[in-house]
Amino acid sequence: MKGIIRGLRIRSAQNSEGFAFLGIPYATPPYDRLRFKPPVPHPGWNRVLDATNFRPMCPQLDSRGNQLGSEDCLFLNVYTPGVRRNINPRVQFPVLVYIQAESFESGDSALYGGEYLMDKEVVVVTFNYRVGILGTTEDESASGNWGLFDQKLVLEWVRNNIAAFNGDPNLVTIFGQGAGAASVIYHMISPLSQGLFHRAIAQSGSALCEWALERSPLMFARDVAQSVGCPTQTTIDLVNCLRKTHFSLLLKAQ
Repeated sequence: MKGIIRGLRIRSAQNSEGFAFLGIPYATPPYDRLRFKPPVPHPGWNRVLDATNFRPMCPQLDSRGNQLGSEDCLFLNVYTPGVRRNINPRVQFPVLVYIQAESFESGDSALYGGEYLMDKEVVVVTFNYRVGILGTTEDESASGNWGLFDQKLVLEWVRNNIAAFNGDPNLVTIFGQGAGAASVIYHMISPLSQGLFHRAIAQSGSALCEWALERSPLMFARDVAQSVGCPTQTTIDLVNCLRKTHFSLLLKAQ
């Protein structure tokens, strides 16, 4: 994290004082040429960052098919009982990183606060990550699960920055429900995530669930490409066209 941020004072569920830092960017906005690629760490900011409001969720459709969110969505939130005047700045609390979303099609970190967990003297981190067609593709030109890469970058951010919020980078627990639980399992078995967390909790979900894995992601990407008028003969042309297509059209086609 490169820069100064301004958060807000909040009250926990039991009315103890804490602080929230909302909408901290952890990656460069993943649109245009950065769409369907691993996230690029945010370069930082020169002025004081206003971290007193939530930022947009990643693009998705609501239950009525209405478009929500923005591609400029890779932000995280930190809730901490620390940084108070009566707490030794050297005191470090355990860290809980919550991977939100009950499905890989939608999710919003603003729905999950840290007010209850703060009473247990832990630092809580929530965040947005890419979902739906913008979070998963698989072909020679765009092979990867971008949503999981976003999650991994958040864990790297926590390792490098959470001490500034009185969090212990050596005592990080990841946990989630539904798709978040499946994500927890994926990080447990991925060598790319080794060393970024120390404990894990998976609630009401697993990587073994049928819904947790897109069986034919390349076919899915090609179906979406055909729906929006993109060529599918070569993967390079397919991905280049999808990168130039407005995300609202991709959401409707997925």
